[in-house]
Amino acid sequence: MIHNPLTLLFAQILSIIAVSLLFSLAVMKVRQPRVIAEIMAGIFLGPSLVGWLAPSLSQAIFPSESMPSLQLLSQFSLVIFMFCVGLHLNIEQLNGNKKRSSVISIAGIVFPFVSALPTAWYLHRYHDLAPAGVTFTSFYLFFAVCLSITAFPVLVRILTDLKETNSQLGVISITAAAFDDAIGWCGVSLVISVVNNQGNPWGAILTFVLTLSLIAGMAFVVRPLMHRLLKLTDHYQWLRENSAAFLLGLAILSAWLTELIGIHALFGAFAFGMTIPREHAEELENKLKVLISSVLLPLFFAYTGLRTQVGFLLTPEALLLTALITIVACCGKFGGCTLAARWSGLSWPDAAAVGSLMNSRGLMELVVLNIGLDLGVISDGLFTMMVAMTLITTFMASPLFGYLKNRKTYSENSFLDNREPLIAGTRDNSLCPVYEIELD
Repeated sequence: MIHNPLTLLFAQILSIIAVSLLFSLAVMKVRQPRVIAEIMAGIFLGPSLVGWLAPSLSQAIFPSESMPSLQLLSQFSLVIFMFCVGLHLNIEQLNGNKKRSSVISIAGIVFPFVSALPTAWYLHRYHDLAPAGVTFTSFYLFFAVCLSITAFPVLVRILTDLKETNSQLGVISITAAAFDDAIGWCGVSLVISVVNNQGNPWGAILTFVLTLSLIAGMAFVVRPLMHRLLKLTDHYQWLRENSAAFLLGLAILSAWLTELIGIHALFGAFAFGMTIPREHAEELENKLKVLISSVLLPLFFAYTGLRTQVGFLLTPEALLLTALITIVACCGKFGGCTLAARWSGLSWPDAAAVGSLMNSRGLMELVVLNIGLDLGVISDGLFTMMVAMTLITTFMASPLFGYLKNRKTYSENSFLDNREPLIAGTRDNSLCPVYEIELD
């Protein structure tokens, strides 16, 4: 057993990076995003496999007394990651495509919330998947938020791999997912305020009001101020050289403030990232992404894997419940977004392609699940079931989108322009106007 805390931390990081790289080689063969490999690597290192096959080795590398330190490090990693997610969102892009994308995004929230209600009631009442003392309202809100999450980074990664980021469907999907992320994190903050103030409605209302005030302050005060301040870096060499440290410090300050008002620190880092002007955001994101993707995020996945116990799924009842949760998740998100995209004017194959991307959950879902487990809203068993659902919906996104994209009915310029849809599996592409849409 390693007794030196620093040596132990190095051993943990090296183990996590090595296993993540091995799984990455495997998922590249089946054209899956790297997040799949990192989730699987975390589960591999946890009690489900290494802890079961070689408990002494697992205890030597990941002793129980080191878990609080690893948790803090993984939380810090997520704060920096969520800051980068905020940096990646292009506000101007949201404004340019907001009508169609907002319809899809709202459907991707409303449908899961509706479909989650009977399922949450069934899980809460008959299967004891909520810890004692958790009200149905808290359980339902959290479960519904989990079903409505879209993994914005995974969606962008899939589109980048397929060279579809600048296509019409790519722009629509990215913009809808961006809206979804923003709405989703507001929902997470609401759930946290409700859970933390159970029996105290005024406390929940105060937290929600403070959250809305924070969002308004970021949009109308901090964002214009950041535009002015960062323009000074063009004239002062010292500011240019230290701008990354300055912005990271402000992101951590924002995360600290949101933690103080009763919502998660991740929300503050995410909100502040969205205030950074695009030209500076890209530069800072490029500086941080290697460290985040290679070291920081694998730490979070490993910590999640250490909390995931696949043994919970080894009963017929658990497998049936996992299947139920997965089906409800797909019906709400994939079905809702597909119907909304079709209603907004896309053909059925194109609408289904957008729905398949919006149905991916990946990292963002794991972040929310860990928050729920820390808050005590869900049990260890339900946490494992939801992790399984996350893997399934993320894994199916890329091949399903690729299948729909390669169908003969699919065209990069397939907007219907209010015409009746064509049938018999063919389209006359001459009827479809060409749109020039840029992400930036």
